[in-house]
Amino acid sequence: MSGEQHVSTSASATTRSVDPTELLGTVQTEWSRLLAHTLKDAGVRLVVASPGSRSTPILAAVLSVGLEVIDVIDERAAAFVALGHGRATGRPAAVLCTSGTAPAHWLPAVIEASLVEVPMVLVSADRPTELSLCGAAQTVDQVKLFGGHVRFFADTGNPETDESALAGLRRVVAQAVAASLGPQPGPVHLNVRAKKPLEPREPATRAEHVLRATVDAVLARPVVTGRAKVSADPSELDALATRLRSVERVLFVAGPIAPRCDVAPILALVERTHAVLAAESTSQLRFLASAARLDGLDAWLAAGLFTEEAAPDLVVELGGVPTSGAYERWVARAQPTRVVLGVPRYVDPHASAAQIVLGDLGALAQALLERLDPREPSGANVAFRDELGRLDAAGRRFAADVSRAWGEPAIARVVASSLPDGSRLVIGNSLPIRMLDRYASRELRAGALSVLHQRGANGIDGLLAQSAGAVIGDPRPTLALVGDLTFLHDVGSLTVARRSTSPLVVVVVDNAGGRIFEGLPVAREAAWMMPHMVTSEAIDHEALARAFGVAYARVETSESLAQAIARGIVQPGLTLVHAVVEPHAVRAHEAELARAHAAHLAERRKEKRWTT
Repeated sequence: MSGEQHVSTSASATTRSVDPTELLGTVQTEWSRLLAHTLKDAGVRLVVASPGSRSTPILAAVLSVGLEVIDVIDERAAAFVALGHGRATGRPAAVLCTSGTAPAHWLPAVIEASLVEVPMVLVSADRPTELSLCGAAQTVDQVKLFGGHVRFFADTGNPETDESALAGLRRVVAQAVAASLGPQPGPVHLNVRAKKPLEPREPATRAEHVLRATVDAVLARPVVTGRAKVSADPSELDALATRLRSVERVLFVAGPIAPRCDVAPILALVERTHAVLAAESTSQLRFLASAARLDGLDAWLAAGLFTEEAAPDLVVELGGVPTSGAYERWVARAQPTRVVLGVPRYVDPHASAAQIVLGDLGALAQALLERLDPREPSGANVAFRDELGRLDAAGRRFAADVSRAWGEPAIARVVASSLPDGSRLVIGNSLPIRMLDRYASRELRAGALSVLHQRGANGIDGLLAQSAGAVIGDPRPTLALVGDLTFLHDVGSLTVARRSTSPLVVVVVDNAGGRIFEGLPVAREAAWMMPHMVTSEAIDHEALARAFGVAYARVETSESLAQAIARGIVQPGLTLVHAVVEPHAVRAHEAELARAHAAHLAERRKEKRWTT
């Protein structure tokens, strides 16, 4: 299903051919025209192109067939733009670049796309085969450049004129697009060799007109691009339905979920099973209303929840691996009965799941609903839900109290509460995602807020470029919450983000470096390393905004942040909001939150309100 395919289209059989010496360079033009038309016929609508000579004929063809082209100087940023577009729309964008080291810059985005199943078509121009592996300028081995990170690879070989080779090219391009869409979506790679002359040429000789007619005949053939999906065996769903009927205390833990997932049946499944939902901010479920929820699962588990209290009989993980470190430690220590639901491949880093059900999460939830009849909750079920509901209410109060003071918690809370319905939230890794999970509170109708995240490789790469790509693909008001190092890592992508015609707000949390490291054991055991871990950089963000020609606001209070977001989220174009906080304050905020949770849990235990 997910294995790489390697296809060559350099066919030698000839059904209709012309004398290549009569073509005067148009063979490259027609070969490229066939490739571009097939990309379009297969469903590609956007090409993110970086400049270069060897890709000239492909770019010319892409422009001639009417595909939308976004020019991005940096290949690394270009790939992340395509990644953001694919995440927001579910449709593959193509990325185009020249030969040599240029396509190597795509690798970080390719890895992320592979891990989170985002479709993307990589089109790398290459030198002709006779110039391979001989020291020719700007030539590296591009064959299988991305290894197992792509779903499909094809080297198209040198441009040819016979009809079977032309038909093979069309088939392989269509195959690549189809492979990007499923059954396990992800990136695919076409390595396209180009021979000089590279400039586009119209047919002039008899042979050139014959070649064009042959290409037109091949283009008239239909393109077949079925969109296969991973689906669970009915017996797996039957087994999970039986599990759900046989238990009383069920906890759904929602990790990263794709932005376009249908969440309505998931919420209905939680209600049908009288379960409690603990949803992180990347899950598309965190900011939705539900009858029984526990937003602060990470904080409660860190305080020792389920050490003395009745633990869930069954934990159902929805989507990707949850971010919570406390949850990870609890699973490793307590070994609860767990089921992983709604993943397209084997996902179980704990190696302890009782069942893994593959497939589309929304469709699986609907299938389970059809297998589960409504039933009255048991006494143990009611007690479990009621007590977790009380903890949830208490946790919300604690989070509100802590976030009254200016700092990272306040920023997370203001960001979540300031976004209008129908907007998009892009969440950066490291502290931003954890601050949102612990402090943000907001309830919307189902599907009103789309969340874009980068929880595949969990890196800080390309968040600005991804945000721009998402807005290009789905032009809704968008806010990206990122740390200062994430921002600096991708600052060059302001060149493409500033072109947005929809509101795009980037809130940069400036705490003078990667403060997440101060919460790790290394900060206690090897404090002398901290300057090398935190990597604080003194950057004039206002000067950067002026240099790129974007709107800028510096904020140091919750009120000024809310005002800046309110202006930017309705103003077309990019707004940079520079939120400056004390470098070390987050540790004090976290300690205050932890003390509140621990004290409350201890008080509940004294009252013996809920025990095994």
